[in-house]
Amino acid sequence: MSDQEVFRWFPFIFGGAWVGISLLLSRIGGWHDLSRQYRATQPITGQRYWMRSASMGGVGYRNIVNFGADSSGLFLSVFPLFRLGNPPLFIPWSDITSSQEKGWLFGGTKLWFRKVPGVWLLIPPELATRILANGEAPWHTTRH
Repeated sequence: MSDQEVFRWFPFIFGGAWVGISLLLSRIGGWHDLSRQYRATQPITGQRYWMRSASMGGVGYRNIVNFGADSSGLFLSVFPLFRLGNPPLFIPWSDITSSQEKGWLFGGTKLWFRKVPGVWLLIPPELATRILANGEAPWHTTRH
């Protein structure tokens, strides 16, 4: 393949890889499973925290997650460039439990979701504290 042909096909190869990787990571981490139960039908409301980091099922979302919290629940979305396979989510507080995780390098607050019990979201403890302070609904803490 000549250099000119590679240049011509590069946008298609890159775009295909971007789509494939986005969809794969959504499934590996669990965002896809959460979206089947908790897809948001309204925009983020309440206190907002933009461009934060989190980990879902071992997939790292570095500085691309937007959080929102109001009295009804937790909103999650990712930066639009990474939204393919990761639609916005809304999870009622009644469907969320948490545990404090202490790791060798990283710790945080792990959130679990009633309708998708195999999926978890790990967020930094200071972000968890801020989110919880804005949610007026009861918060259920458990150990998994």
